[in-house]
Amino acid sequence: MLLPCFPDWSSILGVVANFIAAFLPWRLWHLFSPELPNLRSLKNIGLFAGICLVSALSVAWFLAFGLYIFFGQSIPMCSSTTSDFPSRSACRC
Repeated sequence: MLLPCFPDWSSILGVVANFIAAFLPWRLWHLFSPELPNLRSLKNIGLFAGICLVSALSVAWFLAFGLYIFFGQSIPMCSSTTSDFPSRSACRC
């Protein structure tokens, strides 16, 4: 246990992923467009949609492969056959 607010080392991976989720779209926008972010033209709307897609896929890739490579675990798939909502114990690996 690292700290009371960080249950394990994989939580640090989540903190880094959250930083990437905010930083990457900002950086990509300024890389591809000289103007401030706005959605006033079809070009900017398309750029925004592409940046959102690239950013979401990048963060998902980072989390999935980061957990697998660094910690030897995969993202748990929660399911329950007894109720509509999975219990917390059903999500433990």
